[in-house]
Amino acid sequence: MIPNELLEQYRSNMITGKEIGALIQKSESTILRYLRKYNVQRYYEDKDWLKQKIEVEGLSPARVAKQANCDLKTIHKYMQKYKLQKKVRRKYHCNEHFFDVIDTEEKAYWLGFLYADGGLTYSKGQNRIRVQLNINDSAHLEKLNMSLSSNAKIVYGQDYDPRTGKNNKYAVLKIYSKWMCESLMHLGYVPSNNSANTVPHMNEEFIPAFIRGLFDGDGCFSYEVSSKGLPSFNIVGGKEVIDFVSRYLKYKLNINVQNKFERNMYWLDVSGFASVYSIMELLYNQATVYLDRKYSKYMTWKDCMQRFGKLQVKDIV
Repeated sequence: MIPNELLEQYRSNMITGKEIGALIQKSESTILRYLRKYNVQRYYEDKDWLKQKIEVEGLSPARVAKQANCDLKTIHKYMQKYKLQKKVRRKYHCNEHFFDVIDTEEKAYWLGFLYADGGLTYSKGQNRIRVQLNINDSAHLEKLNMSLSSNAKIVYGQDYDPRTGKNNKYAVLKIYSKWMCESLMHLGYVPSNNSANTVPHMNEEFIPAFIRGLFDGDGCFSYEVSSKGLPSFNIVGGKEVIDFVSRYLKYKLNINVQNKFERNMYWLDVSGFASVYSIMELLYNQATVYLDRKYSKYMTWKDCMQRFGKLQVKDIV
């Protein structure tokens, strides 16, 4: 009854039922009954059409409004009516499933590193993992990006430190992924409160990598080659994580580990040539991912100790 050309104009909101009636010499009521009978809708009223544009093609509501020849308020009204969500067009990408299962040294290491030096935000509209390091360690963020198959941009900046009166330069990496945030939370990562993190179950072969990540993120190794002072090793973290690492080192290496608590901070401390050497060898021997700065420091110390006779490998537990 109504030519297809006029029906298309009606769907495109370019003509009214009354105007169609005038063109084909029918009453407005007759035209409206016909449109209802054959379910002819404006494009913005058509749920399938609107869903295709918004959720599948990912067009903005403003662009859809232009195609449907209506105002933006109308599009928002029908999006709400049909419970349609604007498709998020991600500029950056990553392997969101990286932390689903901790089954490699690489995954265990980065989990430990994020436990120590990362920040997780999980809230409506923002699900983010953030890592900020001194600019001298920015190459480590590039390693993290590569492991996550991410093309996220590393941003550089500086903060003023009133204690020193100097500007501290930093590099920061932000990964936006709700799935990855939820995977980390399932493993035991607590948003906005690293001290409450719990240790996930993982095969024993990956535990040294996990501890190496903790150490690279929030640990310290110190020594004085020219003095009689003993080398020391420590890691700072939440109580459960520190207790776990302490128990593991005692079990694995049969060494003395001191757990300490002061000013709401937990840490473990180990001193002595043999004990510290055994820990560092456990963490770095055959390691494939680590913070270059700390690894280099350990290798320098190891070389000095062996060359100057301070340490003999046969004496190590």
